[in-house]
Amino acid sequence: MASIYTCATEACIELQEWDQAAVYGQRVIDACRTHLSDANPLIGFYKWRVAKIQAGELNQPLAAKTKLQKAVDNLSIAYGSSHYVTIAAKELLESIINMS
Repeated sequence: MASIYTCATEACIELQEWDQAAVYGQRVIDACRTHLSDANPLIGFYKWRVAKIQAGELNQPLAAKTKLQKAVDNLSIAYGSSHYVTIAAKELLESIINMS
């Protein structure tokens, strides 16, 4: 199911259907959790992607902040603090915190 939800997420992003992209992105996370631990980098990556949609396109910074905090923790463990994905997630989190 995760691969189907991933395709749906990508299609919604391409069509700029941001609400649905966030919904399907969350479904990817939920589907992955049935087989993977929360510490898995795939879950952290999708938390970051959904948070980017929430913060940027949906203007939901509080929801994005919560998801990003978890994503940064996960990505830091999985990839290290100097990996570009971790850095991008941290920068987005910092920008949301500075907007508050």
